[in-house]
Amino acid sequence: MGSVFKADYTEKMAGNMIIPDPLCAWQSEMTGAQLKELVRAYVEGYEGGITPFNRGSLPTVSGISVEVQETDGKYTLLRVLRDDREIGDEDTFKVTCLNIAAYMNVFLEDENRVFEKEEDRVKAAWTAYIKDGGTLSEPENYITLK
Repeated sequence: MGSVFKADYTEKMAGNMIIPDPLCAWQSEMTGAQLKELVRAYVEGYEGGITPFNRGSLPTVSGISVEVQETDGKYTLLRVLRDDREIGDEDTFKVTCLNIAAYMNVFLEDENRVFEKEEDRVKAAWTAYIKDGGTLSEPENYITLK
């Protein structure tokens, strides 16, 4: 174990923090309405995709927070907030999704959203960042489960 905030990890330790290896970063500029749709897909699942939000697997977000309702093992997105206020449909965001290509296909096919794939895989980029002395943000509460 090392201090997350001081980032005193070995290259091997940093490499083991991000799995799977084919994980890529996909970036897009989008409106608040599009961001809410994207977060809803990650929380509630989507046709032809996975249901990533469950008791064993939670999507991670940074820069926003989400409120989620659980009913009989099903999850519903209630609100997406930034700085403790609900985001507006016309607000604009630069969004990065960390995912494997197979789970991004449904989003890549959406002509209203253009995602650009970063050249480096997430594992390589994360390892290089930590090796170069990168640090992590302070922890934050990003999911409220009701």
